[in-house]
Amino acid sequence: MPADTPADSPSDTQPGSPSDLTAPAPGRYIATVKLGPKSQIVIPKEVREIFNLAPGDNLLLLADRTQGITLVNPADYADVVAAAFDAAAPKAGGVEVPEATA
Repeated sequence: MPADTPADSPSDTQPGSPSDLTAPAPGRYIATVKLGPKSQIVIPKEVREIFNLAPGDNLLLLADRTQGITLVNPADYADVVAAAFDAAAPKAGGVEVPEATA
């Protein structure tokens, strides 16, 4: 393991895509990933390149027990989050909500 990679951090040399798994088309990728010691996974380099991901980028993790886990760009769901907050906002003529104080 290179000296600049902490022992408890996953690395790009972590076992990933078995040779029998091939991507069906350009812009698609299939692989297996392994949880590291801190339950972290490495997003394979090819996937980071497809989505132009870089260290420090934020991803939104969506998980459903029956559907699985997906990582998406949070900007793709900004309208969904805004709608959820709008739906939860007090309605006009309803109960007044006290303003927050600093």
